[in-house]
Amino acid sequence: SNTVQQIVNNNGVWTAQTAIDVGTKPQALTTGHDGSIWVANATSNTVQQIVNENGVWTTQPAIDVVGSAPQALTTGLGGSIWMASYVSTNNPANIYVTVNNAVQQILAPPNAPRELAVAFGPGEMTLAWQPPVIDGGTSVISYTATVAQGTYTKTITTSETSCVFDGLTLGSGPTYFTVTTTNFAGESKTAALQIDASGNTIPKLHRGVGITTDGVAVTDGGFDGAGNTYSWTALGDTSSGGALVGNTLVSGGIAFDIGSLNQPDFVWAAGQDIEATGSGTVLTLAAAAVMVIQPGPVTPMNISQANQTLTLNFDDDTTATWTQSFSNWLDPQYYDNESFLSTQS
Repeated sequence: SNTVQQIVNNNGVWTAQTAIDVGTKPQALTTGHDGSIWVANATSNTVQQIVNENGVWTTQPAIDVVGSAPQALTTGLGGSIWMASYVSTNNPANIYVTVNNAVQQILAPPNAPRELAVAFGPGEMTLAWQPPVIDGGTSVISYTATVAQGTYTKTITTSETSCVFDGLTLGSGPTYFTVTTTNFAGESKTAALQIDASGNTIPKLHRGVGITTDGVAVTDGGFDGAGNTYSWTALGDTSSGGALVGNTLVSGGIAFDIGSLNQPDFVWAAGQDIEATGSGTVLTLAAAAVMVIQPGPVTPMNISQANQTLTLNFDDDTTATWTQSFSNWLDPQYYDNESFLSTQS
């Protein structure tokens, strides 16, 4: 069927998950150092990587290999993938021989930098990091570091493991740093560090950047994992009824606290628990930019937002459960129970 399947153990019962389409005649599998899965497609003469993004396994574009019929894969110490291939042919004497014998190294993008730390100075901040443990089998070419504080953003590309951002002031709100590594095979995932106005680290907790000033690149997938964000400029456009007061959006006479721009203030929900903190007797849940993905390939027919079950767990071990529908930000359907008020006390 030209597919790969994950088989998981749940309380002693092994269950096959939804099949993932790959190339023709998958022959071998190996695990990358980053947790991704690599598959050798013997008949299509390709190797493919399967990555997990926010709980969804997705195949990457196939990589053509030297020789034919890749048969075996293994992961090198640097994170590169090694592949062995051969072709068996039948000669006139009906004796099988092998041709196109080849062993090929496939360079992989490096891991993200690690151990990000920031030092504060007058009107500037110095960001430092450590090189990735896994370089993908080739030398690091450069690092790309970015910073966002309010409407101020800046990007620096360097071969060093630190850089200085000027124009920043501690106490001016949260500051968000990101760093990626680039080698000959490509760019790593993003390492991030967010600090509050006092310089304390803010835990990431499945968060993504959801609101940006125009022109700011999204390095962590945005609010939907596909790189999309809301425009800070458009949200405050008075001609369409918007108004921004600090981090508050006023629309239709209702004020919404939308968080800070260019900061990871949106929470990705993929079945994990999300901690709600604070005091009071009313909990307000604001869901925006929703894309609820059912298990299986990501297709328009496999996206459902209607009648999702939400559970609120209290510290006293009691729960409250309700059903609510969410419109996909990309293709809103206007379901029943989209606007649902539930007061838990």
